[in-house]
Amino acid sequence: MLFVGDIMLDRSVRRQIEKAQDPLYPFVRIADTLRAADLTFGNLEGPVSSRGTNQGSIYSFRFEPVGTINALTYAGFDVVSSANNHILDWGSEALSDTFTQLDEAGIGHTGAGRNYEEANGPFLLPWATLRRAQDKLSKSPCSLSLIFILLFLANTIGSSIGGHRFAMCSTKTAY
Repeated sequence: MLFVGDIMLDRSVRRQIEKAQDPLYPFVRIADTLRAADLTFGNLEGPVSSRGTNQGSIYSFRFEPVGTINALTYAGFDVVSSANNHILDWGSEALSDTFTQLDEAGIGHTGAGRNYEEANGPFLLPWATLRRAQDKLSKSPCSLSLIFILLFLANTIGSSIGGHRFAMCSTKTAY
């Protein structure tokens, strides 16, 4: 399992993407590493939409839909979190577009939602995904430490390990 931080595809990163004329540009050098993980999870630091109304911050982020989804898919992201201070930079319309785009691409999401139930509901991973990761970890000399770290991270984001599934959920206000 691979957990990364903020996925920022606006501002100076957007300018570099435009300069390279390639929406995959931010991930070209690391895509193989990201795709090699059984699960790749990142924080989507803004909405994926061409719609909405800027909510007024000088730091309002919004990611171009087609290029962003292509880049996230190319890089191998399985799940993204939207529990951050920029997901509503362009309002609820852009938030809803984000989930539609991610759903259509088969990228899981957690941390916010279109309504209370979606915002507070779990994202479920198949047990087989975790089992593959556990099998790999058990062959590593540092496996026990790594398992404790993963369990800590799982508990920190409100997750639980059950008999057949792994649930990730975050409490976030729904819009």
